[in-house]
Amino acid sequence: MHIIPAVHPPVEAAHVATRPVAPLGLAGAAWTVTRPVPVERDGTLSLVGVWIVDLDDARAPQGSELAAGLSGDELAGASSRSIDVARRWLRSHYSLRRILGACLDQDPASLKIESTELGQPFVDGARGFAFSLSHSWDRALVAVSRAGAVGVDVERIRPGLHETAIAQRIIGGGASETLEKTTPSSRTDAFFRMWVRHEAALKCRGVGLVAAIGSDVADGLAITDVEVGVGYTGALATDSPALLISTPIRYDWSL
Repeated sequence: MHIIPAVHPPVEAAHVATRPVAPLGLAGAAWTVTRPVPVERDGTLSLVGVWIVDLDDARAPQGSELAAGLSGDELAGASSRSIDVARRWLRSHYSLRRILGACLDQDPASLKIESTELGQPFVDGARGFAFSLSHSWDRALVAVSRAGAVGVDVERIRPGLHETAIAQRIIGGGASETLEKTTPSSRTDAFFRMWVRHEAALKCRGVGLVAAIGSDVADGLAITDVEVGVGYTGALATDSPALLISTPIRYDWSL
């Protein structure tokens, strides 16, 4: 397993292209200036873009505006949830569609998002393009890649869990042994950091929690922490170990 040291660059506001560029290496497609664009400071393009989304932002859509930007399946997925949970769930998928639409230069609402037999999502017709979505409470992470598979995970840090037992059962014996060596005061943070890295690896591989028990799904992946704010922890995994991870972009609902 190739682990990238945890270096937390400052989260920047969404960059907006001031000239036509080829998004994520997609030749021949131009951005419009109102779309969020993963452009680095020197103007070069990144093969991987990562967005942090505030699902409770006052500027986020709601009601009919929110529903108009989603598919019937996405709307149905929120029908059995409580009001607050459903709103956040829908907004996470709404922001995902807007990011994917910008990256592919397509109408976000028209994108056909499907899943493989292993549960990995993909955009129909977008060859060589991968993405991943994770959300927890009022925070979401979105990653897109034109350099291979990608997985992200974000979790709100919650004390009171049986961290060592969960780690031993789900992540593996090595994780539980590491937790046992940590001080009680730091064990919860350490557990959630392990958990999001494990989940990000699972999503990158397209493997479920149960199917991955007893296997090292992170072997061969590049995994790095993503700074998502106080009280949360996040991680990004790709299957391109030499890939440089771009600075996270704070999703701007006003764009």
